[in-house]
Amino acid sequence: MQRRPRTAARSIAVSNQKTTLYWMGLTGLMLAVVMLLCAG
Repeated sequence: MQRRPRTAARSIAVSNQKTTLYWMGLTGLMLAVVMLLCAG
């Protein structure tokens, strides 16, 4: 019973890291597209 919250917290932390990396990559792509459009 004591192991469940720990694993849940770890899984939540991993999911949060994945979501943050995903959003960072998405925003980076958007910025790159905007830069290309402005340069073009």
